[in-house]
Amino acid sequence: MFAAKQTAIETFFKNALGDDHQLVFENMPGVSPELFDEYLRLTVQFGDSYRMQIGGQGYRHPGLVMVQVMTKEGVGVSRAMALADEVKDLFLEAIHEGINFQVPYVTKQPVAEEGWFQVQVSVPFYFDEVI
Repeated sequence: MFAAKQTAIETFFKNALGDDHQLVFENMPGVSPELFDEYLRLTVQFGDSYRMQIGGQGYRHPGLVMVQVMTKEGVGVSRAMALADEVKDLFLEAIHEGINFQVPYVTKQPVAEEGWFQVQVSVPFYFDEVI
């Protein structure tokens, strides 16, 4: 079940953004600033599930999608924030394959590292499993 939800989130993200962006998924090598000016890294973190009742027994599985928006060091913050807005807009209150995405929020890493400036878009989500 978790593997299927991981794949569903990755597929939703890739299809929604199209081919205009360099994407990196978990357990893939990073991108060199010599090769690309920007990229997006998607990470899915599953949280603590709990039992619930919705007309029967079931479980709620919360989690957090994290999209690191990486732009080359020294180009300013506006491009990174524009990409963050694009990511926010595609996840905002979306529902895909039973996954309910909630309100995204943005945090910035104030200092560039290894040639990259980072803005992170975090999107809480949950899905229910009825047994």
